[in-house]
Amino acid sequence: MSQPIQSFDKTTTTSGDLFLPERYHELLNLPLQRPIIPRGAGLSYSAAASGNHCLSVDMRQFNRILAFDEEKGIITVEAGIATGELNNFLISKDWVLPVLPGYPAITIGGCIGFNVHGKSQYKVGTFINWIKSITLFHPDTGLQTCTPDTELFQLTVGGMGLTGIIVSATIALKKITGNLMSVEAIKVKDINTAVALMAEKAEEYDYIYAWNNFNLRGKHFGKGIVYLENHLPDRKELNPKPYINKLNRFKKIPVLYNGLTVKTMNRVYELMNALQPRQRIIDLVQASFPIYNKELYYYFFGKKGFREYQVIFDLDKWQAAVAEIQKIIAQMNMPIALGSLKIFKGEPHNISFSGSGLCVTIDVPNNKKSISFFEALDKITLKYGGIINLSKDSRADANLVKHCFPHYEQFKQGIHRYDPNQFFGSEIRTRLDL
Repeated sequence: MSQPIQSFDKTTTTSGDLFLPERYHELLNLPLQRPIIPRGAGLSYSAAASGNHCLSVDMRQFNRILAFDEEKGIITVEAGIATGELNNFLISKDWVLPVLPGYPAITIGGCIGFNVHGKSQYKVGTFINWIKSITLFHPDTGLQTCTPDTELFQLTVGGMGLTGIIVSATIALKKITGNLMSVEAIKVKDINTAVALMAEKAEEYDYIYAWNNFNLRGKHFGKGIVYLENHLPDRKELNPKPYINKLNRFKKIPVLYNGLTVKTMNRVYELMNALQPRQRIIDLVQASFPIYNKELYYYFFGKKGFREYQVIFDLDKWQAAVAEIQKIIAQMNMPIALGSLKIFKGEPHNISFSGSGLCVTIDVPNNKKSISFFEALDKITLKYGGIINLSKDSRADANLVKHCFPHYEQFKQGIHRYDPNQFFGSEIRTRLDL
């Protein structure tokens, strides 16, 4: 799968330089006069793979499948392989990655670095639950392999690249007998109905999530659609469509998002779904990655882009928290481009996005108003003990993170033990005082 490139190519970026190693031995030649940080697809919304005066190490050349036990469902891959490309291979062998991020260009190293979740979080947990081992490179220690029973492993998963460069990982897979997914889309009248339905059905379905309109006022707040999805056993499409990266297809479209169009687009999405049958069958690639084939969404916001706030509230606190969120949206007349819900189940882990409760996702256009809105959301998050997703937030600071994550200091101390000379650094490390 590797594509040959010129060794030691270095490209200047706006935030530093980009180093393009081709094979493991080239990592020994990394210049260590300034902080370095591994970079996968670069699709996190926070600056986790760049920073002023930092050297980003592009890992996408490390994209090989190293070993595959087809009988046991265990695979070893290099960290730079895209989850979509890996899934193309696995589906053909009747296996899938149990946890998949929102877009298929995201790399395995990125999934580990942020301990990602998917639409199936309630049933299968986060990425950490399926990793058997990680091979890591650090200038002080060279290549070393760590397993879940080690501190280094626990710090690396969700560690945002600050323990070293992940070069490969061994991952357990989920068996499938078909490449199709059944989808049931159920309309819900408000957010309370959505959460009740998701909690009721969580054990029955492989994937469960909701799209919600947070622009509506009063009793209809959160009106939307709950999606219930299951793998179809023994059903196969003869010519499945593989994943193809489509992120660069819409660069020249005009900016279409403003307060009016945001609300209009939510209504259009609702009407488009109303025209589709309640129950349908879709291919596994589309089912696995909900934003795939919807890339146009990213470009509607123009160069300024959008901001996303993702938070988990305990199930006994979410109603009070969401009531305050609803009030803030109305008071600020804040246009919400996307509202979404998931049910989470699991234990907190360092400063990664994990735990049990209701996951609330909110997208808004990036402007001065959005910063004030997110600051208001921060107060609600702290008041109700919420946990934020650092891969989605480019402005969360150390004070907020310290209060959100009880294990912040323990994580920080661990990072410093394994990287005492702070070879690894990024904008997010500086911002979070790690």
